Amino acid sequence: MADLLVVQLGQERFSWGQTNLIAVSDMRGRYIEALQAADNGRLEALLQFARS
Repeated sequence: MADLLVVQLGQERFSWGQTNLIAVSDMRGRYIEALQAADNGRLEALLQFARS
């Protein structure tokens, strides 16, 4: 849904790391850490990941 919103606001679609986030990998670990930080109100890591 975030991708749809950002496109409607005239921005480029999020890349979300441009990799498989299901397979166990360093990238998946970064994604999970960013989600956990966002759960605690710190959105910076997730926003950065979404544009990586």
